[in-house]
Amino acid sequence: MAQIKDFLRQFFETRNWDFFEKPDAFLFFIEVEGYKLLSSFHYKETESLQIIFHTHFPISVPKNKIEKLALLLTDLNCKVTIGNFELDRKEGNIRYKTSLETTLAGLTDELLNNLVEANFSISTTYYPQILEFLVKKEKQKED
Repeated sequence: MAQIKDFLRQFFETRNWDFFEKPDAFLFFIEVEGYKLLSSFHYKETESLQIIFHTHFPISVPKNKIEKLALLLTDLNCKVTIGNFELDRKEGNIRYKTSLETTLAGLTDELLNNLVEANFSISTTYYPQILEFLVKKEKQKED
C-alpha cells in the first residue's frame, strides 16, 4: 500500500495540488472551467490495483427531485464512453466516476493523468446541464 500512496502523493505534488490524505484515499479541491469541485482518489490493492476517481458535484438534490434526476443521469450515462454518473439517492449527492485496474508496475503518470482528464472533461461538460435541470424544474414548480 505504501507504494501506491507514494505514487499518488507524487502525482499531486508535481501538479502543486493541495490534498488531504486518508487511509485509502486522497481528497482535493480543484477548479476546472470555473467550477470548484471536490475530487477523490480511492484505491484497493488485491491481486491487482484498482483506482477509483470521483468528482463530487457540490449539489444536494432535494428528495422530491431524486427520481427525475436519476432518469436524467441514466440518459447521460448512455452518452459517455468513459466512466459514469452516480447518484446517492439517500443523501442526494451526485458524482462522476472513472476508474482503472492495473498493476503498480503498469501504473504511469500519463495513465493516471488520462483518468483525471477524462473525468474532468465529462464532469464539466454535463455539470451545467444538471444544474439547469434542477433550476428549471424548480422554476416550473413556482410558475
